[in-house]
Amino acid sequence: MEKANELMQRFGELNNPSHIFLAVVIAWLVLRCIYSIGLVLLVEVALVVGAVSYLIRKEGKRTAFNILHAHRLMRDKEFMKTVLERDLPEWLINPSANNVQWLNSLINEMWKPISEATATTVKNCLEPLLETYKPSFIYSMNLKQCTMGSQPFVITGIQYHPSREKESILDVTMTWDSDMDIVIHLDMPGPDMNVHVRRLQLSMQTRVVLFPYASVWPCFGNMSVSIMKLWMLNFDISAGGVALDAVPAVGSFLDNFFRKTLVGMMQYPKRWTFPIVQGYEMDTSLADSAMGTLRIRFLRANEWYHRYVSDRAKTPYYIKLLMSGEDPKKRLLKSNIYSGLDTTFSDVFSFILYDTELTLHFWMYFDVPGYDVLIGECVVPVKSLVESKGREYTCMMSKTSGSRTTVRSKLLIMPEFLPYNTGGTTTTGSAPQQAPSRAVSESFANSLKSTSDAIVPPSTRSTVPNDDGVENHGGGTLFVTVQRCRNLKNKETIGVSDPYVKLQLRKQTRKSPYISSTLNPDFNFEAALEVYDIRSDVLHISILDKNDLVKDRLMGTLRIMLSQVAAAPGDIIRGDMNLDPEGQISLELKLLRH
Repeated sequence: MEKANELMQRFGELNNPSHIFLAVVIAWLVLRCIYSIGLVLLVEVALVVGAVSYLIRKEGKRTAFNILHAHRLMRDKEFMKTVLERDLPEWLINPSANNVQWLNSLINEMWKPISEATATTVKNCLEPLLETYKPSFIYSMNLKQCTMGSQPFVITGIQYHPSREKESILDVTMTWDSDMDIVIHLDMPGPDMNVHVRRLQLSMQTRVVLFPYASVWPCFGNMSVSIMKLWMLNFDISAGGVALDAVPAVGSFLDNFFRKTLVGMMQYPKRWTFPIVQGYEMDTSLADSAMGTLRIRFLRANEWYHRYVSDRAKTPYYIKLLMSGEDPKKRLLKSNIYSGLDTTFSDVFSFILYDTELTLHFWMYFDVPGYDVLIGECVVPVKSLVESKGREYTCMMSKTSGSRTTVRSKLLIMPEFLPYNTGGTTTTGSAPQQAPSRAVSESFANSLKSTSDAIVPPSTRSTVPNDDGVENHGGGTLFVTVQRCRNLKNKETIGVSDPYVKLQLRKQTRKSPYISSTLNPDFNFEAALEVYDIRSDVLHISILDKNDLVKDRLMGTLRIMLSQVAAAPGDIIRGDMNLDPEGQISLELKLLRH
């Protein structure tokens, strides 16, 4: 009886008018499609869709299986050896991420002496730098306290680079979530201040060079450190428990000092070198941090200010320029003087780059007797000139009058960056493009970003314009280091000569400071000169006696063909040479080719 009632209930639901209407509509749509498309075509479409869906699912399953199988085979070292034979890479045999765990365990066990040694090194390095770069309103700065905290840094990978020199090159990727505390005492107007630098968060790749090899433990004389990649650098600066945002001048100085000045001094190819074994000299020079030569060719100026076109069309004008990091008190580089606003320029200036995070400042003046009138000025990032890759670059020469700045002219230049060809070192890998995983706090890991702050270095070098019209065939840069001179000829009737070094290559001149009253001076003088043609360029070295009232007297000369340096092993000549007419000079010449 109950089953009969259930059947009657379901039959009643089927007889519901809404259900019947929906069924009729669906049936009508199906018949309409069959009538419009055709029964045969409809069946074909259904078959094609079904076959394609089946093939896609089958191919996806096969791809997933192949990937899984490949992963299993790559984990099988014996299989990879049979495939790659002797070409099996070192990272596959000994993955860095797995093999540095023992080193992290060792660092963790030895962290107390490591942190104390690190604190001593940091204090010895930071104190003179802080005193050198301190703002004018601060009387003195010194480190009152320096502790590295209880959290050791974590090494996440080490890569070895083969080298032909007597040195070992290691790229070390590391992270550090530190609880360090550096206290800097500031002596300034008003009350003195103790500034705390805490909570360092650091992720970077460093290049460690161990050189030269020594026959005493630890078997290398010095260790140099450079920053290859900087992914994160965070720290807190406070005074009395309050962030130094309330004191913008002090806070901004310290922030820029750590982020730009300090990091920039270690940004590759620059490096900090630490002595390890006494008695081994650190063989470093300007050439170790030089990146290449930036040549700036002046082309023309156009789109002059409308008043200049009518009033100054025949007034002579010239251009001055200065690279950031150079002494602003020195004589600025100056172009030729040109007449006519549509004149084509012929000046070429060369700068040896030690960092691309620099700026090049241009000034344009009218050459008016008694007072030169500023036309406009422009500051250009060196990085944009390096990246222009042989394309014309427009400098907007603007001038500010009151609150209004207008473009007075457009200076067109042709920048060209010529990197040095350092073929003596073989590089087998490059720095990773993103930060690796680390065994640190989750909040620190989540905040990791790919950043790379660089800095303005302490100095650069520049050369005079090249007016010789020689093409850059076999060119480069010659780095000269004059250590000392011995047994010079005295040119003074009463007293002893005051010698100095003068270097000349084409129209370039470099002079050292003079040494008072000696015939055996120790100069330790470094200079860089642009080489335009290795086959014909000649370096002239002169030792002169400094005089105030009369002309400086020549004490000795030496002439060296650049072809001799290029023919020497490693493009380096070093040693003692005889001066003409008498005396000896100890020097080193190193040629870096473009």
